[in-house]
Amino acid sequence: MKRHLHTKVIIIFIGFLFLFGCNTYRDKFNLTLQNYEVWRDFIQPTEIELVWTSIPWRSSFQ
Repeated sequence: MKRHLHTKVIIIFIGFLFLFGCNTYRDKFNLTLQNYEVWRDFIQPTEIELVWTSIPWRSSFQ
C-alpha cells in the first residue's frame, strides 16, 4: 500500500512539472539589427567543430 502511494506522489509531481514547469513566451521572435550579431556569433562553428574539414579526403580512387 505504501508503495502505491509513493508511485502516485511521483506521478502527480511529474504531472505538475509537465503542466507548470515550462515557460511560455507570447512574443514572437524577431531578428533585429540589435540581436543579429549575438545570434551570428552564437551560430558560428567552433574550431573543434570544423576539424573534420581538415581531413585529407581523396578526390579519386586511383
